[in-house]
Amino acid sequence: MEENVLHLKAKTISIIPFGIIYMLSLPLLGILLAETGIRNSLLIYILAFTITMVSAIILFRLFSGTLLLELQKEKIRMDWIKKPIYSSIKPQTINLKDISHWKHQEGKGVDRFKIYLKHKKKYVFNSITFQIQLKILK
Repeated sequence: MEENVLHLKAKTISIIPFGIIYMLSLPLLGILLAETGIRNSLLIYILAFTITMVSAIILFRLFSGTLLLELQKEKIRMDWIKKPIYSSIKPQTINLKDISHWKHQEGKGVDRFKIYLKHKKKYVFNSITFQIQLKILK
């Protein structure tokens, strides 16, 4: 028997841990550059810019992931393709009858998708991109 399944791939990011660790890395960078004794200000700016960009890229890769949402006839299945560090969302299946409502908010850099369940639990997805594919599974 065939059934229509909507596959929703979301590129997610754990914003709060990413922001906290990034903000902590900036004073550490200042201490590191002050302790090296470099007197050339242009060299300090180049080093600071390079270290800041490299650390942001590394942190982004650690705290971003890809979530696969499969919307079927009576349920939504959540499964990680790549799970980020410090994500509270576990792979699971939710019945559509348990969902009270959902909300999608568009931001400047990150969109937010929230699923609210009837028993006051909610799932929040901080998404960078959504890719929707309609597939038929057998």
